[in-house]
Amino acid sequence: MNLRDDKDDEGLKMKDERFIIKEEGLTLIELLVVIGVIAGLLTLAAVTFITVQTRSRDGERKSDLSKIQVALEQYFSDQKSYPSSGLTAGNPLTDCTGAVCTPTKTYLEKIPGDPKSGNYNYSLSGTTYTIYACLENTKDSDRDDVDGGPQDSCGADGRVSYTVSSTNP
Repeated sequence: MNLRDDKDDEGLKMKDERFIIKEEGLTLIELLVVIGVIAGLLTLAAVTFITVQTRSRDGERKSDLSKIQVALEQYFSDQKSYPSSGLTAGNPLTDCTGAVCTPTKTYLEKIPGDPKSGNYNYSLSGTTYTIYACLENTKDSDRDDVDGGPQDSCGADGRVSYTVSSTNP
């Protein structure tokens, strides 16, 4: 059985009308459906990517505050007080307390900074400290629920704070 119509060079046509092969491309509606599906998938991927980035930065913030807390507690163990100033991102945390001194012990090689804003917020007094970071994920289970205080400086953009404080009385 010859399925090819010898007179028609443009493409295959079936002799039986039940199996006619369309030679047109996609219809406008089919094209719009495909574009809509692709746009939906791209939107979903972008939202997921942004959420993962936000959670990653928040995880980094929590880890950073934990590292700083450990270093400050080691400092307190040796010095019997916390530093009253000098916690700047990128700088080391050493046993130097004066303007001119030679450090003998380094507690933290480089004080970590917030992945977006640079510095974390510190409240240092020598006898206590509080360090807080502004989290981007408002649904984070570790966020502070207390109104008032330094965590309010996270702003009106819906961010919330995460706080660590001194463990010594």
